[in-house]
Amino acid sequence: MHSIDYNLFQVLLTIYHQGSVSRAADKLHLTQPAVSHALSRLRRHFDDVLFERHGKKMVPSDFCQHIIADVENSLRTLQQTMSQPKHWDVRQLNRSFNVAVRDILEALYFPRLLAHLQVIAPNVRIRNVSIEPKHLPEALKSGDIDLALDSLIAMPANIHNQTLGRSRFVLLCRQGHPIIERCDLASYQQWPHVVAALKASDINLVDNALTAQQLHRNVVLRCENFYGAVQTVCHTDLIMTAPEKAARQFASHLPLQILPLPLSLPDISIHLYWWQVAESDPAIRWLRDEIQQLSRRLFRDDE
Repeated sequence: MHSIDYNLFQVLLTIYHQGSVSRAADKLHLTQPAVSHALSRLRRHFDDVLFERHGKKMVPSDFCQHIIADVENSLRTLQQTMSQPKHWDVRQLNRSFNVAVRDILEALYFPRLLAHLQVIAPNVRIRNVSIEPKHLPEALKSGDIDLALDSLIAMPANIHNQTLGRSRFVLLCRQGHPIIERCDLASYQQWPHVVAALKASDINLVDNALTAQQLHRNVVLRCENFYGAVQTVCHTDLIMTAPEKAARQFASHLPLQILPLPLSLPDISIHLYWWQVAESDPAIRWLRDEIQQLSRRLFRDDE
């Protein structure tokens, strides 16, 4: 087989993810003719069309679909190998990490994590990216996201995950709320609820558990932001079902009351997700270890 320029594979991968030659050119900071020329060279090399235009989208051929995972894995491994320092020193690490952390976990993790990182790795930067759970696998595989923290989500086999901790659900209400005097199942179903979910399509563990017990709650507000939901609870008679760890984080500085739930719900588990190829990236492994150590402190029974 004739030799082929490494950069051509980067063009192939970018067209695959962008679905467009022009968007791939923008992503690669190249001209559109340069990307088109690179695609022509790839087509000659593989003797395959690789992509066909359907409307405004470039759709990969069967052959392209067959090789794309190997191309992506090989490119990522090569890039990580080339970027590894000869001697690993976290204090010299100068890197930005993209993570996907639900806003319910931001207040729990980021203050503690960043306080620690500023001491041991002052040149590390963290960017939180809001993304729907259904898009996480592709974002992790493409490298748009380095790590993700979320509840348990069905993932393909090449996305690894580890349980960071578990939290039981509690009831959150404003201080002085009438439900404090009588927090039974009838009151729980009667009082209006606020629910925080990234999108309306989000799987809601609480409602799933209630449905299984032939129960329901009176949801009058759905927020995409957990902090907005908590602020609503502070200033109204709306109540909220929330993981205890997050509830205690907000109740520590807001006029909120935490009550035991008058029904049994399964605990929610928090998981850390990463793409299998990231196993070879020492910087991502290091950040993963730091998050895991922090989680062990957060979810200790006596904390």
